Amino acid sequence: MERRLLERLILPVLMILVPLAGFPVPPAGASQELPALLQPDLGRVRTKIAWEGTLAPSQRIDRTGGDFASFRQDFSLLLPIRQNSDDEWTATAHIRHDGIETGAALPDTGERFPADLWDMRFGAGYRHRHDDGRISGGYFSIGSASDKPFNSSREDTVQASAFLRLPRGERNAWLLLLSYSNNREFLNHVPLPGVAYYWSPSDSFRGVIGVPYLWFSYKPRKDITLEASYLPVRTVHAEAAFRVLDRCSLFAAFDWLNRRYMRAGRNDSEHGLFYYEKRVGGGLRIETISDVFLELEGGYAFDRFYFEGKDYSDRDRNRLDINDGPYLSAKVVLQF
Repeated sequence: MERRLLERLILPVLMILVPLAGFPVPPAGASQELPALLQPDLGRVRTKIAWEGTLAPSQRIDRTGGDFASFRQDFSLLLPIRQNSDDEWTATAHIRHDGIETGAALPDTGERFPADLWDMRFGAGYRHRHDDGRISGGYFSIGSASDKPFNSSREDTVQASAFLRLPRGERNAWLLLLSYSNNREFLNHVPLPGVAYYWSPSDSFRGVIGVPYLWFSYKPRKDITLEASYLPVRTVHAEAAFRVLDRCSLFAAFDWLNRRYMRAGRNDSEHGLFYYEKRVGGGLRIETISDVFLELEGGYAFDRFYFEGKDYSDRDRNRLDINDGPYLSAKVVLQF
């Protein structure tokens, strides 16, 4: 099954690579707003290109039976358009493709499970430094998250945010945020405010305490880094990294992640196809040459399931539970 899956992915890969050939492409993090909120300096954005592939070998599907295998690819771009010490314009792109090999059907409706799931987003961001040191800005993106992207307006996604950074001394700041999305895990179409405090008492500790972000990075020793983050409602990342050589680190991590797609042809436009997963893994990070980074990871994925509904309260509707199993991942990041 894995061989057929990889063969079937050749065409989607080419569909992504051909438009991007010779053109700089994205590393997008889990959140667009947080890096912009934390960074106090303008005019230093570098072009970043990233690719990540994750293989989940074939596993049985609970209750309904059958097998399920997937290969996920993420391409991302951060591109500075115009920047100086007071103003900063950037463009972003993110293309995710899940190639799925299964004969399973959605249990309640009997519809065949999609063979391909896409999430495409293209956006732009702006930041401005005011005379009193405040930094304000915004971000906007449009895209489509579906088995048939851009099939109709019902599969389109829109995200927008505005933010303000209010410095408190040389190291700390208040962070204010207002964000909108029609493709969240919860409260779609509702503009959500946020407030947090960025605290950096020393070079070894940085943290964000507030709503919706919780994040910290701590270096108890120069060769050890501990990080953790939380985003509502079920997005968690925790990691410990140990630098064994100048350009080489070992790491161990836990992640709780989710995705939401809008299947073309669904009966209710408010319903999304949700995916939830927890994973424990570890691996190796290498800076192969200047500004080229390679990451290899392997581990165990568990508590994996899809369902179709309005929100998490519908998690028993049209649900597929996938047995626990291993995963392998590789990532390459370039910046210049």
